[in-house]
Amino acid sequence: MEQGEEREAYELVVRTFHAHVAPVYSKNGVAKFLGMLSPDGLSDMRTGEDSFILVAGDRQSILGVVSVINENHIALLFVDPDHQQTGIGKNLIERAITECSNRNPALSAITVSSSPNSKAFYEGVGFEAQGGGRRGRYALHSNEKKVCQVNRMLRPRLFHAVCFNVSAE
Repeated sequence: MEQGEEREAYELVVRTFHAHVAPVYSKNGVAKFLGMLSPDGLSDMRTGEDSFILVAGDRQSILGVVSVINENHIALLFVDPDHQQTGIGKNLIERAITECSNRNPALSAITVSSSPNSKAFYEGVGFEAQGGGRRGRYALHSNEKKVCQVNRMLRPRLFHAVCFNVSAE
């Protein structure tokens, strides 16, 4: 994301959140999510030492945004509602995985805390649910990473050394 695109990215996230995510969250969950989000916060992620934001778009507007924090956690992934199911989200995930791997070649996992309605998307791009419960913490062991690297070489569009946590709060 370039400097000056924060407001447009923020508006995309909020618009998409209200259309697809907020309906499955409690009022408190919606307020909590929106309270953590701001154009300035996106700017901080864009320029952070262990974070980054990637956007996808056409010549007129931003159509998708992914942000990664702590070098390995997908904090946001939103695609404009009119452009979902077109490969934008998958492309953003692939680019984010590449960037994470480039920044940390010893990376053992990429994580995401997903809304329940995004579970199928993450599984479709190679994420695997780990553990149980709605709000568990998940980690991969180093021997799993080796297997996943082989899978990534055989199927370069998928990255299996990842996990996610489904939460509606």
